[in-house]
Amino acid sequence: MGFALTDKKKTILRVLPLIVLLVGIVLFSGFYALATKYLQRPVFPDGAYIDDIAVGGMHAEQAREKVEASFEKRIAAKSIRVQSDGFAHSFTYHDAGAHLAMDDALTKLKALSNGGLMLKLNNKLKAKSGFYTKTEVLFDKERLRLAVEEFANEAYIAPIDAAVIFSEEGDFSFTKEQSGSRLEADELTELLYERFVHGNLDTINVERTELAPAITESLLMQHTKKLGTASTAVFGSPERMTNICLIVDAVNGHSFMPGEILSLNALTGERTPEKGYKQAPAIRYGELTEEIGGGICQLSGTLFNAALLSGLEILERHHHTWPSDYLPVGLDATITWPNKDLKVRNSTNWPVYIHATMLDDTLTVTFYGEQRNGELRIELENNIYETIAPPPPVLIPDDTRPEGYKRVLNKERAGYHVRVYRKYYNGDTLTQKELIHTDRFYPIAGKYIVGTYLPPVSPGDEEK
Repeated sequence: MGFALTDKKKTILRVLPLIVLLVGIVLFSGFYALATKYLQRPVFPDGAYIDDIAVGGMHAEQAREKVEASFEKRIAAKSIRVQSDGFAHSFTYHDAGAHLAMDDALTKLKALSNGGLMLKLNNKLKAKSGFYTKTEVLFDKERLRLAVEEFANEAYIAPIDAAVIFSEEGDFSFTKEQSGSRLEADELTELLYERFVHGNLDTINVERTELAPAITESLLMQHTKKLGTASTAVFGSPERMTNICLIVDAVNGHSFMPGEILSLNALTGERTPEKGYKQAPAIRYGELTEEIGGGICQLSGTLFNAALLSGLEILERHHHTWPSDYLPVGLDATITWPNKDLKVRNSTNWPVYIHATMLDDTLTVTFYGEQRNGELRIELENNIYETIAPPPPVLIPDDTRPEGYKRVLNKERAGYHVRVYRKYYNGDTLTQKELIHTDRFYPIAGKYIVGTYLPPVSPGDEEK
């Protein structure tokens, strides 16, 4: 008996391959879509490593953060210690600007997702067994240099010049010079940089460069001689005396180098009550008044004369409204804060030292330094070539005071035209006569309060 296919069965057999094909297509399409979706994810495949750190399943930025965090942890405790004669400092990887060059490693991992589907799939499968990339540690030499320079500044030992020490009597002795030293920042930077690059973290012992002082005791002994001295008699109120003593203390022992300018205002600063200065008589705007620091111009005038006698260059000097009582006409020098100053340049080739004292109501200022010529002697000449009589006095009547009463507000003062010369002698021979300045002191009228009161006349007194 034969097996006969029905029409229904025949139809099924004809359709079945088509169904299988369609199912296959659907399944393949689904697989392809899933595979494509999987392979196109912006993450690194399992088995991907950067510097032995697993980054599979991570986006590029996630991988970067993880690797950098690991790097920071590894280098946190690492440093190179530098020692140099009592100074020490540990330079870290951060001081050296250490950072990872990761772009190349990330690019290689990203390349696993390049190409066609099969290539991508193959790369993914290969990565599962381990795909390793490396980074490079880079350093910033300029950043390291800044850290080294900061340490070098801290470790710098400045040389100390020998100095002159004065006694109150004007005798002087010398202090011993001291050598200094420094680190050579450029050399240390290069050494540290190479050590960091090669991972050599051993301690570095650095030799220092010795710095010799410019002025030694022997040179001071050879070149420190008395240049010139001036003295003035001090008088006045206790407050005036106090002010003079304060500015003397501010000036005493000061030194200034060759070419340097001594500014008396800059040296002493503003004269204030906080510094101890008192109210005392002073000349201001042509009148005698009271002001803080009154009397200090006696120091500036005395110092001015000592500077002239020392052969130093005068850059700025101002005279009073009228001649002072403690110096010859034309040889005074006033200072006010901050406008009028006394400025002296050290025109020698050696430091100049100032010794100022107030002893037994005598103010003395002496300059010490290098003598240009042992035979040289300096004298000052004030040539008054015109004297001008004061104008008639100004009388201010006061009817509350009796006739004959007279109170001085301003004393009359003659005017002067004076030339000041500095004369240089070699022995007794005049070798040079130098005009220093010409001063004009204008005459000042006296100002007085006079009594005008007349008592009433009693009856009968008229006939007496």
